[in-house]
Amino acid sequence: MGCNLCNTPVQFATLFLALLVLAQTQDIDPSLRRPPSIEVQPTEKWGQKHIYTYSQNLQIELPCSASGTPKPEYIWKKDGVEIARLKDDGKYLVTQLRENNGRYQCFAENLYGTALSDSIELVVADIGPFSDDQTIRKTVKEGEPLKLHCNGLPASVPDPKITWAVSKERGDTSPITIQVDNRLSIDDEGALHFAYTTMSDNKFNDQMERGLYTCNAYNGFLLASYGGSFHELTVNINAAAVDTPAKMEWSTPSPVTALVTKELVIKCICIGKPSPSVSWERVGSRLPGAPRQLVRDSGRELVISPVQDDDEGEYRCRCTNGVNGGSAQERTIMVNVESAAQWVIQPLNKNATEAKAASFICRGSGEPVPTIQWLKNGQPIEAINDKRVTVSPDGTNLTIADLKKATDLMVVQCNISNIHGYAFGDAYLNVLEPTVFVLQPTNVQLDPETDVIFKCQAKTDPSLRITIDWLRDGELIVYKQDQIFKNDENSLVIMTSQMDDKGAKYADSTYTCQAQTAMGAEQANARLESIIGPGGVTGASTGFPWYIIVIVAVILLIIIIFLICCCCLRNNKGDSYPVDRNERKAGHDPEKEMADSGFHDYTRPEDQPGARSRASISSSIKYDSEEDEELDQYGDIDTGKFNEDGSFIGLYGQDKKKKKRRDDDNTYDNSVMLPPAPADTTV
Repeated sequence: MGCNLCNTPVQFATLFLALLVLAQTQDIDPSLRRPPSIEVQPTEKWGQKHIYTYSQNLQIELPCSASGTPKPEYIWKKDGVEIARLKDDGKYLVTQLRENNGRYQCFAENLYGTALSDSIELVVADIGPFSDDQTIRKTVKEGEPLKLHCNGLPASVPDPKITWAVSKERGDTSPITIQVDNRLSIDDEGALHFAYTTMSDNKFNDQMERGLYTCNAYNGFLLASYGGSFHELTVNINAAAVDTPAKMEWSTPSPVTALVTKELVIKCICIGKPSPSVSWERVGSRLPGAPRQLVRDSGRELVISPVQDDDEGEYRCRCTNGVNGGSAQERTIMVNVESAAQWVIQPLNKNATEAKAASFICRGSGEPVPTIQWLKNGQPIEAINDKRVTVSPDGTNLTIADLKKATDLMVVQCNISNIHGYAFGDAYLNVLEPTVFVLQPTNVQLDPETDVIFKCQAKTDPSLRITIDWLRDGELIVYKQDQIFKNDENSLVIMTSQMDDKGAKYADSTYTCQAQTAMGAEQANARLESIIGPGGVTGASTGFPWYIIVIVAVILLIIIIFLICCCCLRNNKGDSYPVDRNERKAGHDPEKEMADSGFHDYTRPEDQPGARSRASISSSIKYDSEEDEELDQYGDIDTGKFNEDGSFIGLYGQDKKKKKRRDDDNTYDNSVMLPPAPADTTV
């Protein structure tokens, strides 16, 4: 039957577009998310926060552009009411201007927040006729001062500029504009001042007897002017006219407010004949001087531009014309300097990781002190019931704690304002996944036959780029391909087996894996230890574990001590002396002598060939000459006697030259240690 969807070209085109949209949607990584951010403001094109329009047929394009993921759509509101919703392009075209004047604002919106532009006001420029159409007649004497009021000024957007002209009659198409000079001036309310009058003020020209004075309101945006407040002036001759002293006629009302960065104009108008001169001074300080200071309108106006904070204070104007001894009239004007709200710190776009806190700062200056209002996605923060969202007591800090990627992507707005103006800021909060280690390096003990490998892997938010760096004892490692380097898997490799010192110079150090993103760095540490630690024998000098070396050293120490003890005992060992044989050979009877001396129970011990004392006296031992010489030290003594301790020394006094020993089965086996030097030989 075929595909019904493809029966017509329209259905085919619809299917193609649907597939195209689906493909574009699938190309967007759902993990890449970012709230909108205004890139182009409607005020950037026009350079101000309100614009004037004058033609019903004129169209005005209001630009608006924003970034974000997914791409935001645009909503336009007029005086707070939605008037348009646009998908691809945020530009909005305003037509029928006279009916559509008002305040416009662009909203950029996606799934994760709403960004707001500055608002811009469209105002229809206009000017109407004077409300007072009467002609006022004025009569003065020559030399007298005069003031003509501009009555019934028309409403004008923007404010009009006031001038005066003289014409023959109403509707005259060729009026003569009055030029202000040292005698004629116009105050800020539009009144025309004559310091004194002359007969020439009567006439439009030499051919006219009198002229018609007209106040004109001029709209510079529309290039349009309306005339009204007509005055018919008559000046009579005054033969007795005399000079009059200077007098203050009008001045800028005090106090006056000047705005920082704007222009300050203060004015004094004086009357008198001759025309007074005007001078300015600052009370208690000096005038700013050029280039910020300017005096114009024949000295009547003092202009300071741009205004600074330290321009606040009292300013005095002085009028004098030399009459009455040159006495002067003064007027003091107090100038207060204020400023519209302006940024000190504007909230900025912020990326933050989950579970942490994010803070936005909104700080402004101005006089009066601006008020601060926070919004979230265009809604007042006070309307949000979330304990994690807090505002500091002074209103300058907005904090969102314990961030969650699922719920806390947003756009925040801050508006600071006072009576002179406002500043509006907009910033997004993008919550990202934190950087975490999938594989951390572990401690390694140096093995001279095996290369060292520290492994490290980390992951972070898909929108961020992550780099792995390695540090040794806190210092970034300078890689050397044949010794220490980072491989393709970001592992740190130390080629200890290829080094002359088997990697000893790299041992006993802390190695740090540093995972760096635009959000900061995370670190994981591991140690490379030598075999017995710093200061000992490293793995480059022995192939055994350190504890085996310790055990072997202890065993060797024990063996050395044992050998030393054996040598000491051998050096102090006694010798055997054949007492029985030698005593009998000398003609003594040891048994009888011992019995006579008190050893009545003495019996000869049985021969024990197998037993031998530590210093046995054995007949099998033949003494050499050295042994005889050792006995010479005892000299001739009484033989056959025992000492009080029972030791027998009778033989020591005999001839030492009988050196032959013979075997005797009846050997007296008694161990006697040879004394070093007997002190007494008497028994």
